[in-house]
Amino acid sequence: MQALLHFYQVEWVMPQLFFEPSFWSATVLICCLTPSLCGMLFGTPKGRLRERVWLYRGAGVEILFVLLPFVFYGIGNSLNGSYAQFMASPELPMAAMVLFAMTIFSMLKGIYASQGRVAIEAFLIGTVLSVFLMMSCGAYISWLAFRDYVSPWFGVVNSVLIVVAVLFSFAITASMSFLAKSPESFGAAGET
Repeated sequence: MQALLHFYQVEWVMPQLFFEPSFWSATVLICCLTPSLCGMLFGTPKGRLRERVWLYRGAGVEILFVLLPFVFYGIGNSLNGSYAQFMASPELPMAAMVLFAMTIFSMLKGIYASQGRVAIEAFLIGTVLSVFLMMSCGAYISWLAFRDYVSPWFGVVNSVLIVVAVLFSFAITASMSFLAKSPESFGAAGET
């Protein structure tokens, strides 16, 4: 009986993982970010036109190129033994800020491509939301950068933030790429 108690107290590590911020940040990245990126890059073309699939994959490649330096930096920090410190640092919010800024440029391309077929209010709402999210990330980055001590639990916040930024950026970038490629499918003559 005492050996069983010793096993649960000392050797059984599983309950301790649930109280580790590194576990949760890695779980969010593995369970949310990795499938999202794989879906963007390798999504199935079932029931879709081939052009649309490649437009969506192109948007996924743009996002991947933004994230690639941060991925390499994160791998280097993980190999160095400072994964939790990397996750709580301002690097991932910087990547989110770049993605939100990228959506602003996508919206501007969409405004130009729509040629008045889509109401300007839709673009204005998306642009204002992107600017707000980008400025919020900037404030969060400066707060993280100037703090003497940052709790490792901010790594979980950062991983959720990067997942939200990737999904938001993909939605805007892919739809604006589709609008730029076939503007005739929008407006009064389109299906929508």
